[in-house]
Amino acid sequence: MEKESAFDDEECSVAQNLCKPKIYSKKAVFYFSFICSPVFGGAFILINLTSIGKKSTGLSVLFFSIAYCYLIGFINRNLVALIATHSRFIFKIQLGYFLTGQLFGLLFNLLAAFILSDYVQDKYIPNENEFEIRKIWIPLLIAISILLLMFVFFSFTHSFYTHIK
Repeated sequence: MEKESAFDDEECSVAQNLCKPKIYSKKAVFYFSFICSPVFGGAFILINLTSIGKKSTGLSVLFFSIAYCYLIGFINRNLVALIATHSRFIFKIQLGYFLTGQLFGLLFNLLAAFILSDYVQDKYIPNENEFEIRKIWIPLLIAISILLLMFVFFSFTHSFYTHIK
């Protein structure tokens, strides 16, 4: 009799593990939002919330992430241009202009990463331990592929425009 109850307990724990929704971890949301883009973090949260039955909230977070990227891109471009017009030395060099834009972009991504991982993820998924954690390999390959495509595109367009002049 005791063996059957032990087997039943083991079977129940296996069934519970199979029923656990898979989510991306808080760290994955943070690092992809910071290094890649807040849109990645928003997509991760959309997947997480969809797996627990809150798809409409996940879509709202994704739309927020996209709007945030457009707004920050606009602010970043205008802020760097404003600094460039009032600077005497560093912005006379094109590299300084580029690096300052990248620095502001990373700072804004850091802010978005904290918002998405520490506020949104914690608000809707307070106990991450109740869920099975998804692997990040496929999103990582997608991010690397996008980065390589951007590199090829921008290097091609740069070489195309230098030959036209």
